[in-house]
Amino acid sequence: MLVAGIVLGPHGLNVLDQSILAISSDLRKIALIIILAKAGLSLDIGDLKRIGRPAVLLCFVPASFEILAFLLFAPKLLGVSLVEAGILGAVMGAVSPAIVVPRLSYLIEEHWGTKKGIP
Repeated sequence: MLVAGIVLGPHGLNVLDQSILAISSDLRKIALIIILAKAGLSLDIGDLKRIGRPAVLLCFVPASFEILAFLLFAPKLLGVSLVEAGILGAVMGAVSPAIVVPRLSYLIEEHWGTKKGIP
């Protein structure tokens, strides 16, 4: 999809209408909302309580490491301030479920790891 967007966009063949490009940020927000809503609606509070500590750690540890990595590397690599690096890390931590959730949904549908309660 990324390659198709690049090829069809203004830096490639430029076949996309400007009206679509004008609303592209809104379309991205809507897609992220749908992905996160799908993830939230598939959660079962009973399972989270049963799993306990690992579920809480999976919520906070990855995002914390993403923010920390941006704070350490972004100022040198991207030439941004620490505040900007922290904001970039927080944004990346917020949108990374957009990558994981669709694949996790597929694994749940295919019943991978369900015997051990992994999904």
